[in-house]
Amino acid sequence: MTTTVQHRVPISQIIYKVPRTYFQEVVDATLARRGELSQGARESLDSAIRARVRLTGFRDASKADANLLGPQVLALCDLGDDRLAGALLRAWTEVEGELHRTVAEHLEERGIPSPGPNLKDRCFEDCWPVAEWEEQVQQILDKSPDLDGSAVALMVCLASGRAPEGDGADLAVASPVLNEWIEKLTDMKSEDPEWDEIFSFMRIVGEIAEGKAAERSAEQLDQLKSKLPEIAGDFGDELGYLEIDLDPEAWAMKALGSGRRLEDVLVLAGDLGEWLAEYRKIRPQAESRQQEIERQEARADHEKAILAIAREWEAWSMPPEETDDEAPPEGEDADGGEVPDAGAAPADRDAVARLKAELAAAEDRCAALAAERDGATAEAESLRSENGALAAAKASLESHRDRLAQENGDLKEDLARVTSQEEVWRRSYIESRKADVMEDEGEPEPRSVREAISLAERLFPEQLEFALNAKSDKNSPFQRPTEVFDALSWLATTYHHQRTNPGTPPQFDKVLKESCPGWSYKPGQTKTTKQRFDEWYFTSVNGRTYDLDHHLGKGNSHDPQNTIRIAFAWDEDISRVVIGYIGLHQRNRQT
Repeated sequence: MTTTVQHRVPISQIIYKVPRTYFQEVVDATLARRGELSQGARESLDSAIRARVRLTGFRDASKADANLLGPQVLALCDLGDDRLAGALLRAWTEVEGELHRTVAEHLEERGIPSPGPNLKDRCFEDCWPVAEWEEQVQQILDKSPDLDGSAVALMVCLASGRAPEGDGADLAVASPVLNEWIEKLTDMKSEDPEWDEIFSFMRIVGEIAEGKAAERSAEQLDQLKSKLPEIAGDFGDELGYLEIDLDPEAWAMKALGSGRRLEDVLVLAGDLGEWLAEYRKIRPQAESRQQEIERQEARADHEKAILAIAREWEAWSMPPEETDDEAPPEGEDADGGEVPDAGAAPADRDAVARLKAELAAAEDRCAALAAERDGATAEAESLRSENGALAAAKASLESHRDRLAQENGDLKEDLARVTSQEEVWRRSYIESRKADVMEDEGEPEPRSVREAISLAERLFPEQLEFALNAKSDKNSPFQRPTEVFDALSWLATTYHHQRTNPGTPPQFDKVLKESCPGWSYKPGQTKTTKQRFDEWYFTSVNGRTYDLDHHLGKGNSHDPQNTIRIAFAWDEDISRVVIGYIGLHQRNRQT
């Protein structure tokens, strides 16, 4: 046997009995599936939306997309709009028709009526004791564990027409003063005469609460109207640069029309001021390039946050004009349905129905044309705004391009200095290694190609692997053996470093010419030439064959005293340059 508590509960209060995230799903799903509703449910919901919701660019908000309607419908239900909440929940019951049937059958099995809420008066007529409500929900979930608990809890209320009774936790307050009054009322005896006037007392308290709430809202509005001009005045340059038109009066009116609590709007205004204050500090260019790179990232984050607040604020609707929309239009019931003319003759009723249908169709066409016009106007305004934003973006990109060009020039100068310094260090390193060898062995500078090879072998055993093939000529009469040593040293230092520390693709020929003037680097030879003259282009060491694809060289004649080539390969596994050929030109099809 179930118990009911006989008192009415406004229908919008049911949303506080389920998680807010779930009620948001209810709103989104119902609006998205309006096309599946019965005519009565669809007309009731559209009528409530037209009366309550205001959307920029829409004369009739009910024609807007669900994504646009969702936030405003949710906010209005939060604010206690029983007409909109009732129409929405009626529609949701149809959307979740299978769940409604499951819950209604469960209640019927237990002898519990399921009349649904009173949609005309927009309320629940009775209340569930919380424990019994939760028990019914759990019994349904035990039979159908795949169902969502929040959906079942809400549907039990809607099917039975009963809201959960407040269990005390819902009515808890934090104020010591108010708790003191609650304790005094709780301690009073039921026969005390004060209870005879309790309902008058409650009405007076309600009137006082409404007055204080109005005073509080007025104070918060005054604070907002003071805060916005302060932000606009203090940060005019920053707002102008970001192309934010902060009109204090218009922004205050938008806050009133947004459905948001003014204390939340004040917090948002404070956040905007704080972001702008921090942005002002980092907007100028930093003193160094590294600091500017870091500052650019912070600057972008601040601009993103400021623009997000501005876009959110500017998207809010202005408050609607005061209208008396509680009384349904003539010819409609409270939920937007037509009232039949019982006294008219059948033929007259048919004629009237046709005229009404034609009138409704004409009104729909007018509304559609008006919405189309408003949409085109909004789109044109959006395009004008976008054009201005693109022009500003173009100017910003051009300025950025100029800065990058300057930075590129600076980097080239830095690279030239670094390259020059690296060459000095490389030379110093080589001379130091040579000095160590000559201190131990007393050898002078190389006087022949053979001595240049021998010196390079001793100085760079970890970087160079000499495996000269049969076509090589260690006794080459090349007249500048010191340059041969320099070329081998370049392979052991600069070339070896860039191969073991890959990054930007190296320009080996350019770098070689800076270190060894008159020498050149060639990256490869044709496959046909290498196959035809393989003894010139391959070498083997430790059981491995190397393709001598790369070579350094000086001179272009056939005079061995003035021309020489050094062919080599790179071994990734041992991180060494394998020198496989030293001598005159390698053989090719032309020679």
